[in-house]
Amino acid sequence: MRLLITGGSGFIGTHLVDLLLDKGHEFVNVSDVAPKKTTHLRFWIECDLADVHKLKRIFREFKPEGVVHLAARTDVGYTSINDYSINVLMTKNIIEIIREISSVRRLMLASTQLVHRPGHLPDSDDDYEPGNPYAASKVECEKLLMKYNLECIWTIIRPAYIWGPLYPDFRYPIWKLIRRGIYFFPGRRAGTRCYGYVGNTVRQIERLMLAPDEEVNRKVFYLGDQHIKSMDWINAFSVAMRGRKVNIIPEMIARGSAKMGDILLRFRIPFILNSHRLNNLLEDYYIPLKPTIDLIGEPEITLEQGVMETIEWLKEKKLI
Repeated sequence: MRLLITGGSGFIGTHLVDLLLDKGHEFVNVSDVAPKKTTHLRFWIECDLADVHKLKRIFREFKPEGVVHLAARTDVGYTSINDYSINVLMTKNIIEIIREISSVRRLMLASTQLVHRPGHLPDSDDDYEPGNPYAASKVECEKLLMKYNLECIWTIIRPAYIWGPLYPDFRYPIWKLIRRGIYFFPGRRAGTRCYGYVGNTVRQIERLMLAPDEEVNRKVFYLGDQHIKSMDWINAFSVAMRGRKVNIIPEMIARGSAKMGDILLRFRIPFILNSHRLNNLLEDYYIPLKPTIDLIGEPEITLEQGVMETIEWLKEKKLI
């Protein structure tokens, strides 16, 4: 399929471009950010997705059959949905252009599992309880797509906690602490959530784009590998790096450290722990992953393989 990818220079986008190259797809990456890999430069078209006129020219010249809209402001450190208004604007531009471009047969819109908060298993695709302003902007993007009467086949994807090489949060020193044996897990009450290795995630995206129309049209699919305990995920790294599991500290002490991290975050000072990260480790967060697995199959890359590939990247970048 002749594909136009937005945000192909980002975390998931870079891995998707690698996969598309491997599979022989014809594609372009439309982004205002240069690719992370020099081998991706020849597929990059520089464009601010807020510039609807330039974006429309690109669509008309390339004539894509499929569009994967990944581009978004994803950082969760802001307090107002207005800080994420660019997400809604970019999505609106994409949708309105597709209404005019007859070549587009498929559209995939990337949203997030956060459109419903942890602890709330949705009854339907439009059962929203966004967990933060970023997620609220994605709710608006989904509603926009559902509102427009597009003639093409469209699908919404909601990635779970996706991890792997290039993941931005992996810049923090947790891996050095684990390697040295001085990382402490906050208590014994580890939460269960859905983790997805990025190599599996991009395979899920490609398979959904190529799935039969009737199986994916106007449907929502969550992307991830499996639900596991957060402590098991961290221990997979610890065992691979140092042959033993991480240490544990009382949850009360961890919460005190998280409060200090919250204060530092206000001044844009990075810290190993804050309330957001602590809750990610301790809260259960279930998502309806079964429809995705039933349609396109089980993930190919195991947790252990993903951990080893990520550790190799961390070493390459001298993060451990």
